[in-house]
Amino acid sequence: MRSSRTIFRQSLSAQLSLSILFFAVLIFVASIGYMFYQSRRSVQQEAFLHATQILNKTTLRVNTILRSVETATNNSDWLVTSDVQPDSVFACSQIVMKLNPNLNGCSIAMEPFFFPQKGKYYSAYTTYRNDSLVTINEGHEEYDYFLKEWYKRAREYDKAFWVDPYVDYNPRAVNSDEMLVSYCKPLHDKTGKIIGVMANDLSLPWLSKTISSEKPYPNSYCIMLGKGGNYFVHPDSTKLVQHTIFEEAYQQQNDGLDSLGRKMVEGKSGMQHVYINGVSCYVFYNHLPQTEWSIGLICLESDIFRGYNRLSYIVVSIIIVGLLFMLLFCYHFVKRSVAPLNHLAHVAHHIAEGNFNEELPLRKRNDEIGKLQDSFAAMQRSLAYYIHDLHQVNEETDQRNRELALATKQVEEADSRKLAFIQDITHQIRTPLNIITGFSQILSNGYNLVGEDEMKAIITAMQENSHNIVHIVNKLIMASTLEQQVDIRCTDYVDCKSICWQATKSILLRNPETVTLKVDIPKSGALTIHTHQDYLLRVLTELLNNANRYTSEGVVSIGWYRKDNDAVCFTVTDTGVGIPATESERVFDQFTKLDSFNEGLGLGLTLCRKVLTLLGGTILLDTTYVGGARFVITLPINVS
Repeated sequence: MRSSRTIFRQSLSAQLSLSILFFAVLIFVASIGYMFYQSRRSVQQEAFLHATQILNKTTLRVNTILRSVETATNNSDWLVTSDVQPDSVFACSQIVMKLNPNLNGCSIAMEPFFFPQKGKYYSAYTTYRNDSLVTINEGHEEYDYFLKEWYKRAREYDKAFWVDPYVDYNPRAVNSDEMLVSYCKPLHDKTGKIIGVMANDLSLPWLSKTISSEKPYPNSYCIMLGKGGNYFVHPDSTKLVQHTIFEEAYQQQNDGLDSLGRKMVEGKSGMQHVYINGVSCYVFYNHLPQTEWSIGLICLESDIFRGYNRLSYIVVSIIIVGLLFMLLFCYHFVKRSVAPLNHLAHVAHHIAEGNFNEELPLRKRNDEIGKLQDSFAAMQRSLAYYIHDLHQVNEETDQRNRELALATKQVEEADSRKLAFIQDITHQIRTPLNIITGFSQILSNGYNLVGEDEMKAIITAMQENSHNIVHIVNKLIMASTLEQQVDIRCTDYVDCKSICWQATKSILLRNPETVTLKVDIPKSGALTIHTHQDYLLRVLTELLNNANRYTSEGVVSIGWYRKDNDAVCFTVTDTGVGIPATESERVFDQFTKLDSFNEGLGLGLTLCRKVLTLLGGTILLDTTYVGGARFVITLPINVS
């Protein structure tokens, strides 16, 4: 008859039964874990409530400041409009500043030539200099306040609003050395006609200091965003105004920060957990109702849970010491109990390394582990028969899936680009057609009632829009023609100087008052090249059209120079908005527009590169040029 010791050795159930005694450890750990979880939630809720209260107080404080400026502006309206005289405007500006010490400055800007004896500009601006009020007429040719955002927007929309922060530089007047935010309101006479704009300024550093005056934790800080996500308040002063939260999110590849910025820009309020520069933070945000701005309070998670974490470390240390003592007590017994399982783990690892074809030896054991090992060896032999086929099927499936995914992505991208192109071309053809149709209707209703100057303007507008439609159609025809074309026969001998002048004749400057069109001719003399004149002229004209479109002031120029004995370079240069160096290749992609709101189909540069390739030449963006954009065309002088 077998002894009890033998039965115990052969029974895995008996060994596992002893292990159940240690199940109490799991209960203990689970209980402590649940306690920690609930404690953390309580600390978190209390911290969130505290931070929310601080943010609400800050929002209320800022709202109070902004409303006080609005109230001061609204209450001062009658001072100006009741008796509109040059001296009274100066006096009103000073009164507003005296009654509102928080203001940085007060401008009362009148409409052009409102006071004929004062000329076109008359704007009373009062500010502090050396603790005393100074009032001057800030308007002049070098400071055309009619074009300033604070005047133009209030005048255009005929309503009061807050202007985003700006630096008000006036070269011939008193300047503020700080960034300002302004509340601007149009002024009306008794008939309701706009006679000017009143703008009251606040110092942005002072407002930032007010916003950041109270914080719930040592490392907390506040931010304020404008309608475009620009930072108006931020501890890092280099990010103010010029940088947005979306740029920071893009640089960090941070979707959470991008989502936070969109919610704040949309005027929402709430809380979001994000990582900023790799640091876990909770951001509480509120919208400023009377503006397009939002305030955010950023609290580091490490600050919120600092006390909780310190206590947690102490408790966890005690638990770890206790478990170590329990581990030493159980180690000897557990080691003996799992010895057979170690062998089974070794067998499983052997198979996991890919040794499916190597047969495993059978174990002669009578307990449950022995039977499991024998069954595992039999299973391994069966598995070896099928594993090769399975690998092959998986490889074929993966390859087909990759091919299908690539094809799907290409189809989706093509559909998206085609749809965008169709929408773009529909808009760009419909707009000039509507203009032509409208002017045609005017002429059909009675052209003899239209004055000569107005008739010339109508004819000019119709010609320009007709030219735009023809330009678009020519691009489409050219794109269709070049789609299947594999070469262009070069049958013309073209004078470089002549074709440059010819290209400029088709350009009508959009801003002739501020933009000059010129041709740069090298001193080396004339040069004739062997190419296709019509196609080369189209390319040069397209590049000049692009330069004209994006240049509001400065120079648009075309020129050429001999690169070497076998090649000539044509250059088209402008002083416009320029193209980032990172986009120097993408601008040549079909249907690509760096700004979807600008004119164009995204075909011009693509067609230029296609034509020049067929002519044996190249085109590239000169990334070393600053101050605008410069395209360089390289063509062989003689085509073999």
